Amino acid sequence: IKKDDPLGPAPANQYEDGQFKNWQDTINAWLAQHPLSVAVNPTEFDDSHTTEKQPRITIISPNQDTLTKEQFTQVSLNIESYFPLQEIQLFLNDGLVDSKTAPISQGNVSFPLVNIPSGPLRIKLIAYDSVKNKVIFEKTITISQ
Repeated sequence: IKKDDPLGPAPANQYEDGQFKNWQDTINAWLAQHPLSVAVNPTEFDDSHTTEKQPRITIISPNQDTLTKEQFTQVSLNIESYFPLQEIQLFLNDGLVDSKTAPISQGNVSFPLVNIPSGPLRIKLIAYDSVKNKVIFEKTITISQ
């Protein structure tokens, strides 16, 4: 790496920098005392992170595209997961509104809501399981007065 251009191409001859030997010797000494293991690519098939084993979200409510503020009091969903659920997050217009963390039972989950603004509203639910599978569900609705 060129100290004057760290994002640029590697130097053709690193020894042209007078400080290269000083810091390279230090790095080599540290590596001699702290050897790095060589990473080996896995040979096993990862069957934990497949589409079939991701959590599945089905929205129960709201089930209409246009609601009044009085009608929109909660987001309800049904969630199924092959692995234990770790977290479910609810976002409204990209702002985190609520989250539920483990232990979470599969089945129906509800998020009560208050002070919902009028107009278009994007609902986003993100679910994570214990092996870091992640699924996102999004729906846009309109809240009328």
